[in-house]
Amino acid sequence: MIDGTAVVNAKYAVFDPQNADCPESFKSNGSTAEHLALVLNRYEANLLMPDSSIMSVEELAIKLAKQEGAEVVIIKMGPQGALVYEKGNITTVPAYRTRKIWKIGSGDTFAAHFALGWMDNGLSAHAAAEKASIATAFYCEHQGFPDQELLKTYSPDPLVPSARYCDGYTPNVYLAGPFFTLAELWMVGQARRDLLAMGLDVFSPYHDVGIGSAEDVVEKDLEGIRKCDVLLAIGDGAYSGRS
Repeated sequence: MIDGTAVVNAKYAVFDPQNADCPESFKSNGSTAEHLALVLNRYEANLLMPDSSIMSVEELAIKLAKQEGAEVVIIKMGPQGALVYEKGNITTVPAYRTRKIWKIGSGDTFAAHFALGWMDNGLSAHAAAEKASIATAFYCEHQGFPDQELLKTYSPDPLVPSARYCDGYTPNVYLAGPFFTLAELWMVGQARRDLLAMGLDVFSPYHDVGIGSAEDVVEKDLEGIRKCDVLLAIGDGAYSGRS
């Protein structure tokens, strides 16, 4: 809830903090649950756990489960899928390849389908997360909500990250986009946070160079382009930013 908070007292609860800047603990407002599952991306998980930058994702999940009193912790890891902690057991589920991407609402889709499987259908956390990942792929590709019949016929291929990425290589993304209005600044900032949450190294002219004369910024921007692996341009109108 953006403008308030809800105190929940439940037998089963699935908690997605939905805050990219300062996620709060489920129990911080007095909420309780006999069986609690946390659904987080890696960025949110890091913010909830101090000194987590030196932890592996497995260690992070274990410590979060203890800190939050959670039975289940799911940490979404972008192209590497999601790690699932359940009562001391750790597994992973893949992300799935899609021909299109539609991010708005994708996290809600994952959390909702996980909740359906885990709370209502009695699935293990791993099985529920796997179904949630497939449902999220359907949503991203079709921009629509899948029912159970649609999911039975939808069989996307698992996304397999390259060995270089799995070995720890961090691709560098040059983020080009306009930043002349408040809405544009928000859009560039949100894109940067999302890319960082995926484990990417991001060069943003607005954040890393700043505003200045052409003499001050052009060569620094060009150097950022030369060093990047991928250039992402936000096409807002006819302007693609400082690129």
